[in-house]
Amino acid sequence: MRILVVLSIILVWLFALVNWSGWGFLLHSTEKMNWLFLIWAFYWFFVRRRSFIPKMNPGMIMFFLLLMVFVPFFISGKWHGALYLVSFLTIYCFSNINITDKELVVSSLAIGIMGAGLISIYQSTDILSGWNDNTIAMLTLFSYIYFTIFFNSAKGKFTRFLCFIVSLIYYVMISKTASRGATLFMIISIVLMLTRNYSKGVLSKSYIRFFILQAPLIIALATLWVSAQSWFPAWDTAYQMKHIKPFFNGRDELWKEALGYLSDYPLGTGRFVMNYHNSAVACISVFGVLGYLIWVNFFQRQLTTMSKYMADYTVYACLCAFLIIFVQQATELGFISENPNVVPYMILGLGLGRVRWYEERRTLKG
Repeated sequence: MRILVVLSIILVWLFALVNWSGWGFLLHSTEKMNWLFLIWAFYWFFVRRRSFIPKMNPGMIMFFLLLMVFVPFFISGKWHGALYLVSFLTIYCFSNINITDKELVVSSLAIGIMGAGLISIYQSTDILSGWNDNTIAMLTLFSYIYFTIFFNSAKGKFTRFLCFIVSLIYYVMISKTASRGATLFMIISIVLMLTRNYSKGVLSKSYIRFFILQAPLIIALATLWVSAQSWFPAWDTAYQMKHIKPFFNGRDELWKEALGYLSDYPLGTGRFVMNYHNSAVACISVFGVLGYLIWVNFFQRQLTTMSKYMADYTVYACLCAFLIIFVQQATELGFISENPNVVPYMILGLGLGRVRWYEERRTLKG
């Protein structure tokens, strides 16, 4: 077992924990993380001569950089697009690691324990009392979803039973937070794990994956349509009387404002100006419709490559875990920003690392 692989995964989790905290701002943890990934990517690309997976030709790379980095800079004078693209370096770096079964088990257990410990400390002590409830719930959910990679790749019935018990413990703890989204996607994760043979067949279909990648945008547009209906204000008032906060919790107004920028900035504002709580809305607002299409296509190409190797349960588990987080980001924040949570990108990279190993072995045999 390569201990550095496990430690690098744990380090990504620790960065996700502190980057948006007071500790992170004090220690400049985001800047340190960005430099680490930049140096690591430089090593893989220029020293080891490793390509992207799936391969991207130079023209495609330049067009991607133009829309996601240089156009946003010319519009806003900010390098927010470049800062966000560090998450893509995360994918690239981890795609050069063919994680072994033992490394997967150890890292999954470590992340699972740290996630459970995090929410336990948050709920039972005052150490993290100043932290946002949704932030803790989201990182706990991401920790559990990473743990599910091991669950989905486990073959023994007893091992899967133990993983299911851990899942129930996680569910009880996360349901005590104020995050409805985290609780919902915890349930979805458990259901997908218990039906992995069926869900594998469903996710192997390209149109299903395409629809899932469009889910955040569909949810945002559906929300705006519902909130614009004449009957909605009265219904929302009745909901607030029972549940205290509005049904959409202000996200409808937020998304309406963010998408409204397109009339003045068809190529996007070029910078992150609010907490969007929806990855698709954030991408369209910052990078424009064309940038959004390129962004979605990037993930579609990578997931298509992974879908060819879903007989490997680790590849399937990483694909499944990434898609769960992607849809969860229809109502939360962290996936796309100038300081993104890179855990989901790491998961995607680990799955692509297994794919790279299969393709390199096939090339050698051919």
